[in-house]
Amino acid sequence: TIDRLDFSNETTTTPSPKLSSPAGRNNLAATSSSSYGYFGGGSIPTPARISIIDRLEFSTETVTTPTTNLSQSRRSLSAVSSSYYAYFGGGYVSGPPTLRSTTIDRFDFSTEVRSVPTSQFASGRDSMSATSSIFYGYFGGGVTPPAVSPTVIAALNRLDFSTDVVSNPTTFPAAKYNWAATSSSSYGYFGGGIQPTPTVASVSSIDRLDFSTEVISTPPSVLSEAKNSLSAVSNSN
Repeated sequence: TIDRLDFSNETTTTPSPKLSSPAGRNNLAATSSSSYGYFGGGSIPTPARISIIDRLEFSTETVTTPTTNLSQSRRSLSAVSSSYYAYFGGGYVSGPPTLRSTTIDRFDFSTEVRSVPTSQFASGRDSMSATSSIFYGYFGGGVTPPAVSPTVIAALNRLDFSTDVVSNPTTFPAAKYNWAATSSSSYGYFGGGIQPTPTVASVSSIDRLDFSTEVISTPPSVLSEAKNSLSAVSNSN
């Protein structure tokens, strides 16, 4: 199911088109251009990871499946977009359940061709949060191998939209995963999630990334409760 929320009257409806996997999907990633929404990867009930990208046309609310799929079947991946491309990064991949992906797939909005830039994550990661400024995409935290006792990390990876180069400009004060991110024109906000120390627990903290300096700070306000596996959106305010 895809639910539609009308911004003018806040009424929720369910357009007739559905995602292409009739049995349903979870743990997928989504991003959009000005004309289309794209839903990539996820799990189906087998359980199996899939590589499908579904396209939702905003003007007609028709769902189609471009011929290009992700380079790997995976779930718990993250996505950001520039004006020209969507980027799907990391995730669990097919095979052993603890195998994480280092791959970032780039999806061209104009041609719907998928490519794999040379620059990738330094280690496999899933359950990250991701948001973007006008120039960069940011992927924060997540879980990395080894297979036994996987490591939660505090890394912030930056994807340069002009060069497709991935770098690591800074780190968060604490390692987290299963959190949410959103942004204004000046800041990225990373909230909630699971923090492994001193004990494994959900948190209510919010980290703020200053896009101009790439300095991370912690605003005094926190979420109303500690929680993980949340989602976030934003307007200009």
